[in-house]
Order: sequence, then C-alpha cells, then structure tokens
Amino acid sequence: AQVEQLTQAVNQAKDNLHGDQKLADDKQHAVTDLNQLNGLNNPQRQALESQINNAATRGEVAQKLAEAKALDQAMQALRNSIQDQQQTESGSKFINEDKPQKDAYQAAVQNAKDLINQTGNPTLDKSQVEQLTQAVTTAKDNL
Repeated sequence: AQVEQLTQAVNQAKDNLHGDQKLADDKQHAVTDLNQLNGLNNPQRQALESQINNAATRGEVAQKLAEAKALDQAMQALRNSIQDQQQTESGSKFINEDKPQKDAYQAAVQNAKDLINQTGNPTLDKSQVEQLTQAVTTAKDNL
C-alpha cells in the first residue's frame, strides 16, 4: 500500500510538471510577440523565429525574445534615421555642401536601406545596426 502511495505521489508530481507544455506555450507566445515587432525585416524575423523554436529551455526562449526586442528597437532607430532623407537632400545644407560630405551621407543612407531591405543573410547583431544608424546621423551632422 505504501509503495502504491509513493508511486501515485511520483506520478502526480510528474504530471504537475508539464515542462514540455510550458516550453511550447512560451515559444508560441514569443513567436506571437516577435511577429508584432515592426522594425524587423522578414529575414530577421524568420531567423529569430527559428532560434526561438529551437530553444531548449524557457530561459533561452525569453533570452531570444529579449534579443529580438532589442534588435527591433535598433532597427526602428535605423529606419527613423533615414526617414527625412528627401527633406535632408533638398535642404540648403545638403545642396551647398561639398561632394565628399554629400557622398558620405548618401552612402550611409544606402547602407541603411540595404540592411532594412535585406532578403537573405539577416543582420542579427544589434551593434551592427546601431553602427549604421550612427553613420547616418554623423554624416547628416557633417552636412
């Protein structure tokens, strides 16, 4: 009788764990959150979704989602840095600037656009995105 009680207690404890289900739920919630991050491009979103789905622990899922959110913020900043490109290029500071400064600004903007419009090999390193944003800002400030 005591063995049966212990067996029942072990089975009850095992049933209460539901670790696989909790991990699956976390992955599902993380992917839902990921799909609401509008700063990311599609290749970034797909790569991050794959990383989330391949995560082995709930902690890893949370870490990947945090990385995705940080990258999303960096991508939003990058998008914002080039939003006023037409306005900048039609302004007197740009028009009356020397060619090297104009070229530097246009190159920085193009690099930003290339990253935003990636179709493959996604940039997942937040610091690379931040460097491009800084390059646009610096080039604009140098006009």
